[in-house]
Amino acid sequence: MSTMITTFLAVAFASMLAFSGLAAIRFAGDRTKTALIGAGILAVEAVLLAAALAAVSSIGLFGSSSQRPWLDLELRPLVLDHSPAILGFLASAALVAGGYRLARRMSAGTLGAKGALVLPVAVLAAAAVFTLGIRAVQTDPIFEAPEAWRAFDPIVRANSSLPPGFAIEIVAPEREFSFPTSMALGADGELYVATGEGILVIDDPTGSGKLERVRTFAPDASLVLGMAYDDGILYAASQGSVLTFQDTNGDGRADTSQELISGLPHFLYPEHSNMGIAFGPDGRLFMTLGGTSDHGPEELDMAGDILVMNRDGSGLSIYAKGFRNPFDLAFCTDGRLFATDNGPDRPEVLENPTTGALVYRPPDELNLVLEGKNYGYPDFFGYPPPWSDSEPPVSYFPMSAVATGVTCYEADAFPSAYQGNLFVTLWGSLVIPEKTGHKLVRIELEEIDGHTVGTVHNFANLWRPIDVLVYTDGSLLVLDFEALRLYRISYVGE
Repeated sequence: MSTMITTFLAVAFASMLAFSGLAAIRFAGDRTKTALIGAGILAVEAVLLAAALAAVSSIGLFGSSSQRPWLDLELRPLVLDHSPAILGFLASAALVAGGYRLARRMSAGTLGAKGALVLPVAVLAAAAVFTLGIRAVQTDPIFEAPEAWRAFDPIVRANSSLPPGFAIEIVAPEREFSFPTSMALGADGELYVATGEGILVIDDPTGSGKLERVRTFAPDASLVLGMAYDDGILYAASQGSVLTFQDTNGDGRADTSQELISGLPHFLYPEHSNMGIAFGPDGRLFMTLGGTSDHGPEELDMAGDILVMNRDGSGLSIYAKGFRNPFDLAFCTDGRLFATDNGPDRPEVLENPTTGALVYRPPDELNLVLEGKNYGYPDFFGYPPPWSDSEPPVSYFPMSAVATGVTCYEADAFPSAYQGNLFVTLWGSLVIPEKTGHKLVRIELEEIDGHTVGTVHNFANLWRPIDVLVYTDGSLLVLDFEALRLYRISYVGE
């Protein structure tokens, strides 16, 4: 609904600009003194509309890249969502046509100069309403929990927000996980969990279907932010390095380790490092790498990228560019690669004269990653202007929602409407007063005119979820950084 409203408002705003200019040209054609005055009023109005549009939208008709917009018009839905676009066009046409009629009456001497002021005032007032409307639908509803929301049992919170038929439970309820950051699924259903105590492994020794035995797998692994398992080897992204761990004697504990990659830029900007890691269908290893600034400039070529390498660490190269802080990535079985990306968290900071301070609230993103493409950072956030070479996101989230883990759901344990959906954890806001995020969301994908578009649905309110994956039985496993818990969400029927 918000996309439809935004599209309607955006088209109406832009169309008013076009109609006002055309009306001014037509009115000037009468070549009388009164008509020329009226045309001048219309021309000034068109200029004001253009300036307003340039000032508040990502279209950026005037100014340099240092003048960031307060408002981000959804330029791709503007093209794809035809029905609200047509309604916006017709509404603006009616408004300017009415103004033109007033101007014609002034030209004929049946309307005084004061009456003629109705036209620019009405159109500019409507433009202001449209602008505020676009701005309003971009904001996420304030989190509805009371001030003491952290004191509530997270199971109660999640159950109150899950769709009908779904249930949540704690995995290994007797165990709290210190600073959990990521998960990976092993070949036999064992689950690897990266924590402040190293990498743990959780399995089901009795075959009861419950993950209940927790053991230490790699105690010396420090600040692991992404993991992937393949062919008996656990790969870990940690502080500019890619490490491997392997249990060669079958005792459930890693006895060999190796550093495949080292020296990648990490924490040059707080919380930005190499994080998500996953194997692609071609057997190569893909990994996220954060940028070195909040919103530019980016001075390192291999930063703010999706990287790809062979499984032995050789052939490291850039797969796609333009990501500020991509946290995680995941492949679907059809080969599509999706990645989360976090937008600026210090938009008010003037980092340098080139980039300037942002004067709008940049969103977080979910992107469909294509080889060789650019995704905006450090020049654009959210939907880019149409002339740029930046790819638009599949979905976007409110500022500071902090999009973290992502997984593609292709099991059959959930209802058919969930097949092929993505699930994304939103860690939760830190730098704005609104409590955005703090939940697990579902992304419903569809193809519109050759573009992959995702609709975001709330799925479960949590504390600070940081990772999600699909377990062998089709349930979802969700890791919560602040609750120190691992949850399992299953479909039990309505």
